[in-house]
Amino acid sequence: PPFINAYGIAFTTAENASAFPQSKNCSAVGNTIENIPTWEAIDTHGGKDLLIANNRIRDCMIGVYIGASRGTNASNADNVRVIGNHFSRKSPLSNAAVLLNPTTQAVVDASGRTGENFVICDNVIDGYGVNQAAFDHDNTKNTGALHLARAHNVTACNNVILNSNGFAIHTAL
Repeated sequence: PPFINAYGIAFTTAENASAFPQSKNCSAVGNTIENIPTWEAIDTHGGKDLLIANNRIRDCMIGVYIGASRGTNASNADNVRVIGNHFSRKSPLSNAAVLLNPTTQAVVDASGRTGENFVICDNVIDGYGVNQAAFDHDNTKNTGALHLARAHNVTACNNVILNSNGFAIHTAL
């Protein structure tokens, strides 16, 4: 299929705006998101104080992308909790169930800090992770079912990871 920019749920999407609407204190709880083969089920776009809990995410390229916003008003993602979700994917090209890359290099260069305070706990992950990913935000060749990059104060606990196509948990700079 063609590469289509489609999300299940997207927080803060106005990149390159003169006034940046930062998503804060928002929740995505109890949703079912299915069949997004080339994009993310949920994307934070630099949001702060977000709760992503008890969702069912099936057959999406990336389950939850905790990423910075881009553009002239780039912003780090901070204080995001991903708790009690169920991720399942059958495709061998699946990427991460949770891809944590909360800071763009431009923000690191400008502020010297990275995204902070992330909790990824009590999730069930089946069939995510890939080696030699065709689509990879972090420009690494390997992606874990949990892919954790450029973040401080990360807790990943009590996750059940089944049938990972690559690393179960992968950390990167």
